[in-house]
Amino acid sequence: MKSLLRLLCLGLLLSGCATSHKTFSGTPGENSAVSYTLYVSRSSLTTTEFEQYKLLPSGLYSECGTIHRGRPETRQQTIEKIDADKVVKSGELARELFGVLSSLDHSSVDAPGTSSGLADPGKYTLTVQLGDKKVDLTTSFDFVERQRSSISARAYILTQMIRSMPSRTLCGNQDFFGIGRRS
Repeated sequence: MKSLLRLLCLGLLLSGCATSHKTFSGTPGENSAVSYTLYVSRSSLTTTEFEQYKLLPSGLYSECGTIHRGRPETRQQTIEKIDADKVVKSGELARELFGVLSSLDHSSVDAPGTSSGLADPGKYTLTVQLGDKKVDLTTSFDFVERQRSSISARAYILTQMIRSMPSRTLCGNQDFFGIGRRS
């Protein structure tokens, strides 16, 4: 019964239904599995758009759409097998960022926006899990898009890589408010 409960809890953590901040202690092994979740949202003059990605053992889950009255309205959703080279490259970038984020002073990054209007800086949430350790970068979309620090510049590059992994652009957005696709 305990193992069933543990599997259920692990499934909830991987599904991204709950977010938590864990304090990093120690260095996970080089062979630890790396996974990540990326959520971005930004408003334009008429709408608020979002994109979300999760690296799963079965492939890359990706979703995009708009947010209407605080609720996401999904326009496109896929789980796609990804080329092994892309998974390796994005995993290396995620591992590198994991090391930086593990010692990050969260007061050194911008607070996330609410994606509630044109002047709002948007939301950016990246969670990188290496083995059983997890770190988060929760900030404004503009902080990453404008590459205001070395951390945001690294997150920008990883975001470009993740956005380029699906074979088709999500919701037709070759560029998501200044962050394009990188191969």
